[in-house]
Amino acid sequence: MSASFIYNGFFGILVAIVYVSVSDVAVAQVDERVAAPKDSRAAEVFNAGVASIMNRRWGDATTNLSEAIRIDPRYVLAYDYRGCAYLAEGELDKAIGDFTAVIRLDPANARAYLNRGGAYRIRREFDKALSDLNECLRRDPTNVVAYKTRASVYESEGEPGKAIADCSQCLLINSKDTEALLIRAKSYSKTRQYDKAINDCTNALRLDPRNPWAHNDLAWLRATCPVARVRNGKEAVEAATSACELTNWGKWEYIDTLAGAFAEAGDFEKAVKYQEQAIQMRGVADGDRREMEQRLSIYKRHGPYHASE
Repeated sequence: MSASFIYNGFFGILVAIVYVSVSDVAVAQVDERVAAPKDSRAAEVFNAGVASIMNRRWGDATTNLSEAIRIDPRYVLAYDYRGCAYLAEGELDKAIGDFTAVIRLDPANARAYLNRGGAYRIRREFDKALSDLNECLRRDPTNVVAYKTRASVYESEGEPGKAIADCSQCLLINSKDTEALLIRAKSYSKTRQYDKAINDCTNALRLDPRNPWAHNDLAWLRATCPVARVRNGKEAVEAATSACELTNWGKWEYIDTLAGAFAEAGDFEKAVKYQEQAIQMRGVADGDRREMEQRLSIYKRHGPYHASE
């Protein structure tokens, strides 16, 4: 099921859930105001590093932040921000090293546990991720990012009930959290609570009508749900088309969903067209391509694809 409830992962300091890039997460951290270190030169290069993060110049960021750390080896925020820059570059070992340095220098820093837990989650080291996220929440029990990241880990480990509980806790803290709604929708679907999944997707779209993730997941449910009364080909096509348009037709996952939607609506010519388009796009993993090829063969035989219970 390559297109349903896509996760790009939870990246570091903020939750870079689905369709929020690692670079956006790194930029999101630098909106706080921090006290300058005692050494003015360290502060100068630190600020240059922050500016580089804001402009997504990750190499410049790590260079400047490394210089700040050389000048002041106990500069906690320099390690923190450099870790985010490394995360944005995909340098997970270096990112984890920097977040570990933050914890060593500032053991009460809840965000450092969140950052490192997010990096472990990307590496699929789920036990380590859970340990760090639990510690973050022990120190900061209202951290919605940590709840969502932990929910993502639980979902990946096949524990949708725990993922639902964490997302529900998020929504008690912030009832307008669309990410929590969409993560919970996936877990509701995995536990065959399809009406609740539809409701969460619908509420996410009510809160954020231009959210492509929400359009995609609603479309996938309406197109492929194993329960016939949940399926609606017309609505699936409309939602999947919106997801594709909102992302400039750049995500193979959404085009895959659109193919399934057209198949459910009985337009197998378009189903084949869009499935072939998705298969040929860059960035498709071998396993996802095989799944799409299997669906393509179904569409060529003029049949819709329905997920198994």
